[in-house]
Amino acid sequence: MIAALRNASAGAQPAEPPARPATRAATGTPPSRPAGASSGARGSRFNHDKWGVSFTVPPGWKVGERQGLLLMGSDTEAGLILIRLARRTSLEQLAQDYGEGMQEQGLQLTPTMEAREFPAGRNRAVAGELAGTAQDGAQIRARAVAVASPFGDAAVVLGMTTEEKYSGLKPRVESIASSFQFTQPQAPPVLEAIAGQWYYFSSSSFGSSERYLNLCSDGRFSENSSIYSSGSAGTAYGEGGGGTAQWTADGNENQGTITVTYPNGETSQFQYQRSGGGLYVGDRKYARYGDGSCTKTSPF
Repeated sequence: MIAALRNASAGAQPAEPPARPATRAATGTPPSRPAGASSGARGSRFNHDKWGVSFTVPPGWKVGERQGLLLMGSDTEAGLILIRLARRTSLEQLAQDYGEGMQEQGLQLTPTMEAREFPAGRNRAVAGELAGTAQDGAQIRARAVAVASPFGDAAVVLGMTTEEKYSGLKPRVESIASSFQFTQPQAPPVLEAIAGQWYYFSSSSFGSSERYLNLCSDGRFSENSSIYSSGSAGTAYGEGGGGTAQWTADGNENQGTITVTYPNGETSQFQYQRSGGGLYVGDRKYARYGDGSCTKTSPF
């Protein structure tokens, strides 16, 4: 569950915060309403058509979207609730990731119990609790629930607040998880068309370079590179990259734009174009060596 919300703290601390910050433990006012989703009066159902997810919003709570996360906050109740769609995953994998805890931008949370089955109506679900400290030293507790969809994805809801306010937030998180309903996601076909692990290699008389792109089906993005050079001054070898961000794509199956959002909120855009079995990103042509599950560690 934690891997699915790896950017939660980045979403809660945007580069351009809303009028009432979503990072305060006492409130969690979210940013603007997401495109393609609808939210009516307080206590109504919220629908995210692209995810194929709907749920009941607790009375007095508001929903907004930033960097691939739904953020929920209330003017009268303490806490911040985050919801994310984890693509192409299983509850078993999410429960394993949950055991690793969470450490993001000064927020450190560790599980206080093993992930257990959670009653979520017709849907399978697992849940757990975490505790730790925020950057300012505040004691934080969190409730996390992952609910499997019949389409191979999972909706993950994470609620965080201070220790003394946790008893009030926990039932809110559980009520949202129990109300999840799923329909066929309307994710753009381009995501599946270019999702995968990609490899680029070039060489010359002066050396060689390798680059790796992971465009994972669950929205994760990472890149790595290595350079080997030689000359009269000797040889040199270097590596770069690492770290995980989030990616989306706009366009069609043959060409368009990849947008990468990094944990600090910064974004980069790259033009892509399909060519046979390869993928041009910028002026480099990559070859696919793995699918969107991103489970391979090397193309060799």
